[in-house]
Amino acid sequence: MKWALLGIFLCGVLAGCANLQQPSTGNFAPNVPAEANARFVVDSLTQLTALYPPAHTQLNLEQKAEDAFGVSLVEALRAKGYAVLEFKPLAEDRFLWSSARSAAGQHDGLGLSYVVDQPGAGDIYRVVLTVGGRTLTRAYLAHNQTALPAGAWLRKE
Repeated sequence: MKWALLGIFLCGVLAGCANLQQPSTGNFAPNVPAEANARFVVDSLTQLTALYPPAHTQLNLEQKAEDAFGVSLVEALRAKGYAVLEFKPLAEDRFLWSSARSAAGQHDGLGLSYVVDQPGAGDIYRVVLTVGGRTLTRAYLAHNQTALPAGAWLRKE
């Protein structure tokens, strides 16, 4: 009986470990017009400025910002006065769980990640910003190579 319970427990632990994945972040809408992308960045910067004051807030990117939205957002944040720490993945090594490695990955400031995508098959784009565990979301309607807000920013604490 003990062995059966131990076997079930171990299977549960292994199943839990198998489901640990990095959250999907980045730009999943590859054909965003440049004007729409610029609108996303301006609106995102305006919302971030209203909630997190520049020159008093450090933002730590939690993903690589290699797409047009990410690069533009980082440039705009720095121009506005934010301290932005770019994402650097820790090197894979045999000391994965060491305390020195854990301490090296911790920084002051708020984590920042984003998702730009097209939910469904319509002309709607969605921008999701996650700052310090809080999520900001806004939908946009694509129109004539630009994007118009389809509603207010939603903030999830």
